[in-house]
Amino acid sequence: PAEVSGRFDQGVSFDGVESYLDLGSIIDPSATNLTAAVWFNVTNTSNSPVILQQLDGTGTGRSWLFVDATGVIGTFLGGSNLFGATSITTNVWHHAAVTYDGTTLRLYLDGNLEAAQARTMEANDGEMTIGRHKTQTNRYFSGTLDELIILPAAADEAGIQMLLNSSWPAIDIPALFETFSAGPL
Repeated sequence: PAEVSGRFDQGVSFDGVESYLDLGSIIDPSATNLTAAVWFNVTNTSNSPVILQQLDGTGTGRSWLFVDATGVIGTFLGGSNLFGATSITTNVWHHAAVTYDGTTLRLYLDGNLEAAQARTMEANDGEMTIGRHKTQTNRYFSGTLDELIILPAAADEAGIQMLLNSSWPAIDIPALFETFSAGPL
């Protein structure tokens, strides 16, 4: 990955071939509520590029956020696909977020709720990666990411709007958890 101009200040560019970032083990999706949000500018969706992926650990790692080949955002948290309804435009900045409140998985695009479904999360302490799928080597992200944040709380719609409209996290993060925002990403 390379540092480039992002949505806010600097972002990280991914080549769609082999570039990705490792974040380490951050959060077990079954142990806490969560929010993951990111600004993304994808150049190609034909390979269903993965934005945020948890690797296998003590459980099965899942794709937290990806762009489906049809151009909609998706998540595979809980072991099955949940897709948004709105097609994204390539080479344009979009904001994606996924939240889980202990009962319902929600998927947002550009601040709007795209899909919601009752889910049970699977336990997993695997490491997180940005820009690639855990096993499918053709699903690298091509484009730029900015302002990725992972929170141990489920943001409500007002919280999603705060993340959408801010270049810095709007929610206090306990020291136990890590975020990735390569200052500012």
